[in-house]
Amino acid sequence: MSLWQPRSRIGATLVNDTGALCWNELATADVERAKSFFGELLSWEYETDDSGYVSVKNAGSLNGGMREQSEQEQRVRPTWLPYFTVESAEEAACQAAQLGGRRLLPTTESRRGRYAVIADPQGAPFAVFEGETDP
Repeated sequence: MSLWQPRSRIGATLVNDTGALCWNELATADVERAKSFFGELLSWEYETDDSGYVSVKNAGSLNGGMREQSEQEQRVRPTWLPYFTVESAEEAACQAAQLGGRRLLPTTESRRGRYAVIADPQGAPFAVFEGETDP
């Protein structure tokens, strides 16, 4: 993850459209510490649902989430995972494998749609998402 001061380059101008970024999710062992850090640094606000999932609000708009790492994930450092909107998560995951990537998690149903977690040929993870925006 990196930060920049938006001057002439404001960042992503297209989001939540097919092929574009739609969500960012932090998996961390200490959600409260992450909330405090990013809240103080970037003035983010948060909404926590009944499951403990934290939605991130930046300037009043939802733009990501935070969750506790699973037991298996606790062997690695906290990680941000970008999500990109696709028409079909399953087809995108299959195409990624044909192009030299690999599927890290199978296509999974969530309450907002379907997603798959993939690694690009260099091993960088990302997710593809089909369904309502804001997975």
